[in-house]
Amino acid sequence: MERGRKEKRFEALRSHLSGDAPVSSYRELGEALGMSEDAVKVAVHRLRRRFGELLREEIAETVGDPSEVDDEIRYLLGALRS
Repeated sequence: MERGRKEKRFEALRSHLSGDAPVSSYRELGEALGMSEDAVKVAVHRLRRRFGELLREEIAETVGDPSEVDDEIRYLLGALRS
């Protein structure tokens, strides 16, 4: 997001990244960012998908076998929820 000069958008959307209770609604974010509510929904969806891709790549670098990636992600997410 920094390279694309979208830092402001990322900061506004990041509370929706984890799936926890967000700070503001899509409608409120849209108003603040000059976007429609639907555009915010799409942006959050894309942000989550990209985050998942990057997380998977990082985890793949830490395991010995690619088949371990999914188990490692499940473990990590479980630890974060605890």
